[in-house]
Amino acid sequence: MPILASLGAASAKAFGLTGGAAVATVDYLVIAGGGAGGGQRGQGGGAGGARTSFPGGTQIDVGIGTPITVTVGGGGAGGPGQNDAGGDSVIDSLITSNGGGGATSGSGQSPVGVGGSGAGSHRGNEGDFSPAEGNPGGSPDPSQFGPGTDFVPGTGFGAGGGGAGGGGSNSPSPTAAAGPGGSGSTFTITGSPFTAAGGGGGGAHGGQSGGSGGPGGGGSGGGENNPGDSASSHGSGGGGGGGGPSSQHAQGGAGSGGRVVVRTPSDFTITATPPSIPTTDHPGGDSMADFTQSGTFTIEKA
Repeated sequence: MPILASLGAASAKAFGLTGGAAVATVDYLVIAGGGAGGGQRGQGGGAGGARTSFPGGTQIDVGIGTPITVTVGGGGAGGPGQNDAGGDSVIDSLITSNGGGGATSGSGQSPVGVGGSGAGSHRGNEGDFSPAEGNPGGSPDPSQFGPGTDFVPGTGFGAGGGGAGGGGSNSPSPTAAAGPGGSGSTFTITGSPFTAAGGGGGGAHGGQSGGSGGPGGGGSGGGENNPGDSASSHGSGGGGGGGGPSSQHAQGGAGSGGRVVVRTPSDFTITATPPSIPTTDHPGGDSMADFTQSGTFTIEKA
């Protein structure tokens, strides 16, 4: 099941400040783009890394009147061969979440499989953050993953990608059903809880079923002769793509793009560019900007 996220930053940082400058204290959620699933009974793509200060984490200080750049990572593109990792999401030099790992075809090691969450059989938490930004993809022994161990081969193909809230599952044999993707996490920074950054399910073999996508938008793995599903936008960002089945030339699905939310107390206002980026008031009065594309924001006194 998805978990309520409280993945705060390890330490407070500040940007745009000079001696005596006025600052605003900002809560944030930064979700990176999800990785793509692999083809030919490939692994599921890893979800984008997810880091948040809300509730109860360490906030960041931002200079009043200073434009702050927000980069929202795109989802990795699916294809019949090697598939792309997701793009990083960044708030200026303050907070970075790493893109989800891109899977490979079959059960091999992917050069881009490590990410915010790992593709099947690959390590997550690429940034080595505490709390972790994500989880590993499916493998027989997830305890082996660490900063020095990026890849733990599965028993079979079709391992699920990791999610922000849980690791992917392994396929127990080359002819068994594929592993599901790891669950996403549930976030509450907007006042309306939503679940995001689920891992992609592994691709199927023969008449077996593809692995289900992790709750939070992970794409399901493809059944025979059907490609892996792309990650769903219903997860509000960062989902991993599903792996493709063992059919010749079958391909994995694309990951979904990330999301960045910033929130300040009610005595400040937020202006975002481009103007199409939603800026709203939380029911409690706090000001928010919600990015699903790259842009900037500026905070002023109300």
